[in-house]
Amino acid sequence: MRKFILLHFLLIGLCCSARTKGAKVVQQLLNDGQWITAGSPQRGQSLPVFRQSFIIGKKPKNAVLQATALGIYDVTINGQRVGRHELKPGWTDYRKEVTFQTFDITSLLHRGNNEITVQLSRGWWGGGISRGVYGKQPPLTLKARIVADGRCITATDTTWQYSLTGPLLEGDIYNGETYDARRTPADWQATTVVDSLPMAVVPFEGPEVRTRPERLWRHPQSITLYHDTIGTGTTFGQIGVE
Repeated sequence: MRKFILLHFLLIGLCCSARTKGAKVVQQLLNDGQWITAGSPQRGQSLPVFRQSFIIGKKPKNAVLQATALGIYDVTINGQRVGRHELKPGWTDYRKEVTFQTFDITSLLHRGNNEITVQLSRGWWGGGISRGVYGKQPPLTLKARIVADGRCITATDTTWQYSLTGPLLEGDIYNGETYDARRTPADWQATTVVDSLPMAVVPFEGPEVRTRPERLWRHPQSITLYHDTIGTGTTFGQIGVE
């Protein structure tokens, strides 16, 4: 069964409280930009990476990122990962609604050329855990806009690009992740537009999923490498150890 992902993504600069402007921001998230797609990866292709470059005349005083996905998304701006929140945006009944997160990304933007990239994986939307309950459409879809200090810098359209040659070959809640660090995104292609989608987009509420702080990481005291087997005249042989 074919699997699909959708990402609905927004980058916006705000000078006022998100609490008092929440309804307006949600409406902007819905109205700006177009739903764009990379299609569905075929055998041997990676999960999609989207990118867009944009120019800022001066460093903005205030900018936030608002993003959501049907699937799981990770965002980098100018090579820096946005936030520590994992498994974004979390599970909802995608037939009814999907949530979005808000991140302060002012420090990641600079004057001149900037680039944003978004990596998608199947997550709850199109992975084995959902067993196809949400259907087969739409395929690998993104919606975004960027506003810095009140001026729109870019919005998702056919000038955004995608690649299916990145390092993430598979990402699934049940089946884990296959990551090949030798692969780099290339063969960038123009996205195509998808019609509007029926689910509501609402603010995320609740605790975030985060990785363990580095100070609490555990490191192995020793490493044993197992390789090949040594013939012993038995059915299974002996495992070679370094």
